[in-house]
Amino acid sequence: MTLNSLSLSVINCGIPKRSTGVRYVGNSFTINSEVIFECEPGYKLVEGKGRRVCQENGKWSGSDITCRCEYNAMATARRETDTHHFIVLFSFSVVECGRVQPILKGEIIYVNSTTYLSSEINYSCGTGYKLVGNKARHCQDDGRWSGIKPKCEGKVLTRNKEERTTAILLLFLLRRNSLSAAGDSKELLGGVQWQ
Repeated sequence: MTLNSLSLSVINCGIPKRSTGVRYVGNSFTINSEVIFECEPGYKLVEGKGRRVCQENGKWSGSDITCRCEYNAMATARRETDTHHFIVLFSFSVVECGRVQPILKGEIIYVNSTTYLSSEINYSCGTGYKLVGNKARHCQDDGRWSGIKPKCEGKVLTRNKEERTTAILLLFLLRRNSLSAAGDSKELLGGVQWQ
């Protein structure tokens, strides 16, 4: 073996994905590199751990952190009856759920284009796939989306009545004549579910 025929490849996990209110510290994204995720000023950690390491499989260890926006404000008020000034302190939280992970073979629509409290997202699947789970989720006051992330599963073909009848008749005849040795009916139709 010569040096010219030797090739080396460096495992690179790529620039980490960031969600709203999250920043990371680190500028090396190759194997065993460490990146620390933290909440930006004005945001509070809601979920997750900030330390992630680039692994041999080219993926970052752990999972994303979630940060919620919190604002503090100060206001001044003046009493009309005299010349005294006083300061009123108050604080409030703006709940931010952040963007959700995409779904395979599907699409996510942010209904009101925000990810704040009471925002809604709708899921849909591409042609030939059906949605399994909730179609809609809402941003809750704990900074998390309601429900569980749905999935797009299986090929679903909607055919006209004549084609469905033919497929059902074929399955009936195969079962009746014990010709289904090739496997179950889904396998005979190439894994397609008929509706």
